[in-house]
Amino acid sequence: MAKTKKATAAKIGAQIEAQGKDVAHKIWLAGVGAYGRAYTEARDGALKLNAGTSEVFEDLVKRGEVIEGEVLTRLSSNERLSSAGARVAKVAGAANRLQKKQRERLEDRMTRMRAALGFGKKTSKVDALHAKIDHLEEEIADLRNETVASKAKAADQSVADRLAQLTGEIEAIAKANAPKTSTKKTAPKKRAAKKPAAKKAIAKKAAAPKKATAPKAAEKPADTASKAA
Repeated sequence: MAKTKKATAAKIGAQIEAQGKDVAHKIWLAGVGAYGRAYTEARDGALKLNAGTSEVFEDLVKRGEVIEGEVLTRLSSNERLSSAGARVAKVAGAANRLQKKQRERLEDRMTRMRAALGFGKKTSKVDALHAKIDHLEEEIADLRNETVASKAKAADQSVADRLAQLTGEIEAIAKANAPKTSTKKTAPKKRAAKKPAAKKAIAKKAAAPKKATAPKAAEKPADTASKAA
């Protein structure tokens, strides 16, 4: 309410002041216009006149000067304009005083409210908290940037670990399959090695009957000896 009253009073004062100045300016312009018109008409008439034109022109100039003086006197001594100017000044002064008082009252109320709520003592603490909040916001922004970078590094590391794991699995599978392929290849060689042993056994069997026939040959002389006896 106080602010609206101040604004209304200031607006009214400005309007009255502007109206008073506008009226005074219009009256002044009217006087100047009358003087200019009289001067123009006198000059035009003076050009048309013959011998006595200069005297007539000077007379008109004097009359114009008199008119101008009267207009200026009226402007300065006009009761309405003077009263309007006084009212404007009075209203403007009252508005300024009212505005000043309202401002002082508002400041007093704000001071009392701050004192009652304890804001005056906590101002430094609030400022310190704001500074801490700003610092924490900056740290959070830095941590977010570091988190993004660490996530990218972790993703690269996980890909490398996965590749290493797959490589190890492939090598393990290759090692597991390697002995099976080697036994299949060496099996024919072992079978081929058994053939000479079989040949040796056959040779031994063939040699055994030859030894047995030797006693039979020895027996034959014995028989012949018995027959001779």
